[in-house]
Amino acid sequence: MTNITYLQELRESAQAQAQEHELLLSEQPNNSFFQQAAAQARNRVQEITADLIVLQKNREKEIIEVRLIGRQAVNGSLPLEILSKVSATLAESLHQVSKYALTGLQTAKRGLMDEVKAKLDLRLAKLAPGSTRLFITGQTNPDLFGNSLLADALERSFNILEVDEPTEILDRVSNIGHASVVAIQKFLRSITDSGLEVEMSWDSPQDTMYRWQANTARLVSISSALGQIQELAPKTFEFTGTAISLSLKGVVELKTEERNRIIASYPNSLLGAIQELHVGQLCYGTVVELTVEHTTTGVRKSNFVLTSISPSIL
Repeated sequence: MTNITYLQELRESAQAQAQEHELLLSEQPNNSFFQQAAAQARNRVQEITADLIVLQKNREKEIIEVRLIGRQAVNGSLPLEILSKVSATLAESLHQVSKYALTGLQTAKRGLMDEVKAKLDLRLAKLAPGSTRLFITGQTNPDLFGNSLLADALERSFNILEVDEPTEILDRVSNIGHASVVAIQKFLRSITDSGLEVEMSWDSPQDTMYRWQANTARLVSISSALGQIQELAPKTFEFTGTAISLSLKGVVELKTEERNRIIASYPNSLLGAIQELHVGQLCYGTVVELTVEHTTTGVRKSNFVLTSISPSIL
């Protein structure tokens, strides 16, 4: 287990303890023991987060290796047009997935994509032999909570690319959004259109080695499966309810007055708001229901994305 993994798990445990103390304090707000316990628990979460930020900053960069295999990829060289096309579509894919991870929705906020590109700072660092290997770097760049946007995007991207059965894609596209699906399709097609096959690898901050390889048939299969996914019109609704579980890993469970229980993902931008809540607390906010459909089978998959949440004021 790496130090980063250890600290992330330790923070999750500390956050759960802090939420328990906050719940007890909410029931007895004048209890000095509960006040002290809650304050100590909050400080513990902040201390662990500070240590996590230091470790992520020391890592500095994420390195993605893309090995292109085929007649055009020889001894570390590649036609400039192919290099440009493959690298540009890969960059677009990571930018789109990162944007979705940051906001949770396909937002058209002015300047947001420029902000994402600056955070990732993707660069072609090196070309090497072995057919042709591209070494692409990007900034780990942890946020105030010690989370790396690029690492998050890479994990989500590999999760899609590693699908064994096309039907599994429906369960996974909710983590990247429709614009990312389109961008990943372009990346896959840039490889097949160039008569190439591919291997990709990335060693994550948690010391997990992600590897993905695809021959032409697999590239076409994944691209075709992604092409059969369409996103239906989103439905937005407000809620009032109680926080049942609050995880720092991007998921909350709410018991609402409008729809009973809801399990919703939330974007990185809401992590601060989640940390301010505790289990059992009354809250209100906005949730978007997103539905994707397989155009051939008609199968649909819905998920909820939390877009805002605040504690209720009695």
